[in-house]
Amino acid sequence: MREELRAAVYDVAVRPVRKEDAAKLAEELTEDMRAEDAAEEALFGQDPYDDVKESIERSAECWEARRDGTLLCVYGIVQGKKNLVWMLAAEAVKGSRKALVAVGYDFIRKSVMKYGPLTNWISAENTKAVRYIRGTDRIPGLKTELFREQWNGEELVHFEIRREPCAE
Repeated sequence: MREELRAAVYDVAVRPVRKEDAAKLAEELTEDMRAEDAAEEALFGQDPYDDVKESIERSAECWEARRDGTLLCVYGIVQGKKNLVWMLAAEAVKGSRKALVAVGYDFIRKSVMKYGPLTNWISAENTKAVRYIRGTDRIPGLKTELFREQWNGEELVHFEIRREPCAE
């Protein structure tokens, strides 16, 4: 509910994504994918269309955000031994930073409470995404740790977001 309220304040429509819409949504996103996300897809050797489609299909829950009908981003949680949180954005997201921070941080907080610790890897060159994840450490009740790692000669930022241990 809080997520919808924040979205309304920023005039962003957030709705769940149905798995049967994965192909159509993957096509729409990859036609206007944010350059930093496209570069990250290439770094990991992934075809952007296939990765978006598979991420949607594998997600326990997946959401899209739009402003005036224009796709801003798609994000979700893939459950597994480690729960992966992911977001891929369109170039149109650039004018909606405050909205996406508000909506995204609510989603991350609720997802940590529902699924447990969340993790993923980001290219160290994707500075906006790294800054966004670093900011999750300011969400009350959450603790975010970032680790620098090398992969195929590239620097990655591995992050883990979990509940803050209770102070004793």
